[in-house]
Amino acid sequence: MSFKSLKNKIEQFFPEEKEYVFKKLSAKIKRCDFKKSPQKTLSQKDSVLIVYGDSFVKRKEKPLKTLLRFLDAYVAGRINRVHILPFFPYSSDDGFSVIDYRKTDEKLGGWKEIKKISEKFPLMFDFVLNHISSKSAWFKKYLDNDKKFSKYFISRSPKEDVSMVVRPRNHPLLTSFSKKGGAKEHLWTTFSEDQIDLNFQNPDVFIEMTDIFLFYASKGARIMRLDAIAYLWKEAQSKCVHHEKVHLYVKFLRDLSDTLGLDTIILTETNVPHNENISYFGKGDEAHMVYQFSLPPLLAHAIMRENSLYLTKWAKTLSNGAKENIFFNFTASHDGVGIRPLSGILKKSEIEFMKKKTIERGGAISYKKNSDGSRSPYELNISYINLINSVKASDNEKAAKFMATQAVMLAMKGVPGIYSHSFVGSENFTRGVKKTGMNRTINREKLEFGKLEKEINAKGHIRQIIYDKYSELLKIRAREKAFNPYAPQKVIDFGKSFFAVLRGDGENKILCIVNLSAKPQRLKGSIQSHIGSRGAKDLVSGRIIAEKNPVLGPFEILWLKKSAVCSRPSACGKRKTRNLEACGIKTA
Repeated sequence: MSFKSLKNKIEQFFPEEKEYVFKKLSAKIKRCDFKKSPQKTLSQKDSVLIVYGDSFVKRKEKPLKTLLRFLDAYVAGRINRVHILPFFPYSSDDGFSVIDYRKTDEKLGGWKEIKKISEKFPLMFDFVLNHISSKSAWFKKYLDNDKKFSKYFISRSPKEDVSMVVRPRNHPLLTSFSKKGGAKEHLWTTFSEDQIDLNFQNPDVFIEMTDIFLFYASKGARIMRLDAIAYLWKEAQSKCVHHEKVHLYVKFLRDLSDTLGLDTIILTETNVPHNENISYFGKGDEAHMVYQFSLPPLLAHAIMRENSLYLTKWAKTLSNGAKENIFFNFTASHDGVGIRPLSGILKKSEIEFMKKKTIERGGAISYKKNSDGSRSPYELNISYINLINSVKASDNEKAAKFMATQAVMLAMKGVPGIYSHSFVGSENFTRGVKKTGMNRTINREKLEFGKLEKEINAKGHIRQIIYDKYSELLKIRAREKAFNPYAPQKVIDFGKSFFAVLRGDGENKILCIVNLSAKPQRLKGSIQSHIGSRGAKDLVSGRIIAEKNPVLGPFEILWLKKSAVCSRPSACGKRKTRNLEACGIKTA
């Protein structure tokens, strides 16, 4: 096993202390018990459920046990991977202010429950490496003047000019704390007063956090989500975002994973403008996967306006890229719908339109502070279903419109990430926002398991409609090679009412078309040249489409695959659009 590349990167971080760092890390690597597998290949069968450890609750049962109950009953056979959002002890931000990286939150369950889930569903872990809770033992020791922790955090003079620093939030960058003995320190707190930024320029922090990465890998983390990675490295008189050392650390973790033969995929979470976001692919040597942050707001905008102009134009710019470069596609998550990724893509007037509709439909807007003292929106806090639907829409209308967006997301090149509340058709949790005072609570309701089961199985309930349709699309996707994350993608313009993408190549091609309009619309273009035959079978409905430019109903979804078509329909009086299997003709 060669560690040459790792040593080279360590030297770039710590030229004077490279031997110390390498020796310490080598000792920690030898201690770990990994599941080793050099294969990180993903397939069309791979999709990820995004869920909190306590998203589903049952009286007198640990939430992680209830989660496994839900996974066994309603997820198995549909989604094969699970992202359990931070399940560690925490003090705020619903888990992202970690008190102890190596423990589980006792209220949720223990490592035993995590192991049981991981044996059935490969897991994604959150590696919250930018900051730690102010209630953590590390920070308490810092305040107590423990010498070991004296440089674990970043102290700055309140008079220092930090105007260049890119701010993702609206509160002051530095927070004042009193140490034992009365000395005051102003510490770097990028995200909140309770989330103290770690000092990665300290070799001991670098070693300890890398060891936690190894610990998570040993506990079953098959995908490692690098939370807020863009802000990791701070340097005076710089923007302190996307620093070259941040990119170097991502490369280092990928090298570490590959060198040790770990079946652990590196996923970067950087809610920033598109070109900045995709920079974390590097030259095929950084993240294996990158969040597709521009997709959620652009897709929402397209269906709200019933106009795919911006979405199609942007999607055409997505390069097929290196085989190793895979997008993590999603529409909703535990956070809101990010606005920053629209920078340079959508007009300000269109962003204002989305903000207005968010408020009208029961949501809220979160803002960030700019270097000039002004503020700008960074997130729409609202459930995705409510964002794209009128308050007067019926459940059937809401479900049809919502599933049109999900069909687009599922068809795009990459791995789909499906938020649990989207999967079961949850709407705005406004009661929760009133209780917590936090905008993001609107999309983080804890569902009583028994009640949820009844609603999922109640014919005509919005949960039942969405869950059944989602299950159907996921099962189709999993058996078609054209949806392999590495399969080619070509975006096709059939007119502003549609979004269309051709996936796969050769005989494994599927043309995915979605009508984003509330009215029937005819395609402005022929499907035949893309499919390679006179007709196609719609995998969603099962019918044969023989027309060159068919009409799609409101929010209709077509996933078209090459098929045989009768050349003499008039001979038997059958319509060209009839399911030809009824005529004894074999279809693909």
